[in-house]
Amino acid sequence: MNNVQNSSWHARNFVNNKGSIAGEVTNGEGQSIPTRMDFVKQDDGWKIYAIAKQSPKATLNPTEPTLQQQEYLVSQSMSHFMQAAKQKSMASFHQYIAKFWQTQITVPELDKAFASILNFKGDHALLNNIKPSIESAIIDENNLLVISGFFPLNNARIEIKQKYIYEATSWKLISFSYSNETT
Repeated sequence: MNNVQNSSWHARNFVNNKGSIAGEVTNGEGQSIPTRMDFVKQDDGWKIYAIAKQSPKATLNPTEPTLQQQEYLVSQSMSHFMQAAKQKSMASFHQYIAKFWQTQITVPELDKAFASILNFKGDHALLNNIKPSIESAIIDENNLLVISGFFPLNNARIEIKQKYIYEATSWKLISFSYSNETT
């Protein structure tokens, strides 16, 4: 990015406090590089939070992941969450979540929000080998992937609702909720 001679942007997408542009950056050697830039609006204006080289087929409006990919996203998010709970701090979970969410919440705020799980005395790896059941997955009007479902347990189930934002080249967790339901 130090040797940019020209740029052109053919796609723009801004919703609420996030946005993206996609196009091409031309360097000093005349090489055209497909590029995507993601932005977040903060109190003092728009800030770049990601720049990524894109494949020529990259899009600002990504398609819904397959069921297998959704299950993987949910499992990984829950695994990172439970690992942080085991450590009695949401610090590692904070590093896992989307950059956009990181700018909106601190580790102490996450610790406070999830205080009940930090005090959990049970098996933090309980869900690691359980496949989540996905009940719905949609890309909403803000281009967020919203996945709802549950982890089935013997006499209960852990209900989940997770939201993901497409940052640079992959879906990243931006919202996380769960509840324990007795069956």
